[in-house]
Amino acid sequence: MLESLLRRIMKRHIAIFASFAILEVLAACGGGGASTASSIMPSAPSVTPNPVATPTPTPAPSGPPHPSAAGDMFAFTGSMVQNDTYTYPVGSPLPATSSTAKVSQAVTVFATANPNGGGQVQDFHSVETDAYPAQTVGETTDYYFKSGSAFSLIGYASTDGSGNRSTMMFTAPQVVDQIPETTGASWTNNPAGQLSQTFIDGKSATRTIASNGTYVDSVQVYGTTTNYPSIASSVTENPDGSGVFQIIYYENGRAGYQPNEVVYQNYAVSPPTAQSTNAQFLYITSQNYPVYFGSPSPPTPSPYATLPIWYTSPLSLYGESDKNLGTTAVPASCNLPASLGTTATEIQQTVTSTDTVLGMTTATTTKSYVVDGYGPVCVQLSSTVSAYYDYNKDTYFGAILYQATPMQTTTYTESLTLQPQQSYQQIAGKVTTHSGSAFAAITPAEIAIARLRLKQRLVANRFARIRSISEALTRQALGKKIRK
Repeated sequence: MLESLLRRIMKRHIAIFASFAILEVLAACGGGGASTASSIMPSAPSVTPNPVATPTPTPAPSGPPHPSAAGDMFAFTGSMVQNDTYTYPVGSPLPATSSTAKVSQAVTVFATANPNGGGQVQDFHSVETDAYPAQTVGETTDYYFKSGSAFSLIGYASTDGSGNRSTMMFTAPQVVDQIPETTGASWTNNPAGQLSQTFIDGKSATRTIASNGTYVDSVQVYGTTTNYPSIASSVTENPDGSGVFQIIYYENGRAGYQPNEVVYQNYAVSPPTAQSTNAQFLYITSQNYPVYFGSPSPPTPSPYATLPIWYTSPLSLYGESDKNLGTTAVPASCNLPASLGTTATEIQQTVTSTDTVLGMTTATTTKSYVVDGYGPVCVQLSSTVSAYYDYNKDTYFGAILYQATPMQTTTYTESLTLQPQQSYQQIAGKVTTHSGSAFAAITPAEIAIARLRLKQRLVANRFARIRSISEALTRQALGKKIRK
């Protein structure tokens, strides 16, 4: 089942309701001055005024927004809850589920060569342990950042406790925060990059993403070669919403087949098709054919399914907005200490994507509340994945099941909140704390890492879905004698 497979794979990718031991000495400063003037009048006797103490600001100044250096270390612990709900048009055999894990993470900052270009970057090396009621899993991830006019992400590389590895490198650095921070500032990123995965069973997967959100996925479903009985999948998304889900059966070396013969099973999704004056429907066609030296031309695709358009128009495959929204009230759920007031500057990131081939939408929002002179004091993250197609046929025995509302909704919610100040070890070997404060601010790097954990879970969700769809369509092909 797609959902059961997703749950097994996704249990190693969790988010956090975090408590931290973090960053950096804050400098408290003050000063003053005096001026004199000449006069033709007799001078009055000089009087030395009593000194007036300059109070330390509360909260204390935060200093540079991204002060981390090689050798810095911080840690945090917390928990995450993932919820899945199902709304099939017929009775669903899958009940709503919820899973919880306790999380602990230790991060050390290293200076390292840029893995995606020249120069040096900061490697935030993260070791994470996730404790579920029945098992404990771990993952090690290197997040590569660089600073300048912006604090930017280069990419990341992660290895789970089983040895499966994922690497994501962006074509252009992803701006996490502009420096200096300015009210009203806004920026955006595009998703262009290369994702690759290798698994301990020898399988692999790659994804090439363009700046407009189009992509090509290649996934090894079964076997590790281009010989029988290996099976692979390829998924292609086009700018107009059309695309192809392709199953590739390698038959080379199989009795009764031609040398290097490959059998293709294609499922093509049309762009929105107009009926009268309105675009109302999408059409899915299927096509099965062999390719070898001297093979016949592919047959005309056959109708497979017709479905109403479920995504918004005009279609946007990817969207991102990063804004400084200025002063706003801090949500009560942040439990902000009274000494820090009730308002803060809100920096909000919203990322949306639509996948017309897999029938999915994703929406992720990060809200950071920054107190002037202190830093981020609360961060709220949420992500929702909505699935509109049931390729896996959990409740249906004909063509693909579909509807205009999501059949499965997966939500993740996280909150990073202030915790009592603790010591923080820096490169020079000194132990430092926030000056004059009993609480530690949340660092932008921690916010970025939390966002990336969400992204990694979504990546795992996606590849699990592709594998599960491929397996379901292969079982269907077996039943239709496409492959015996």
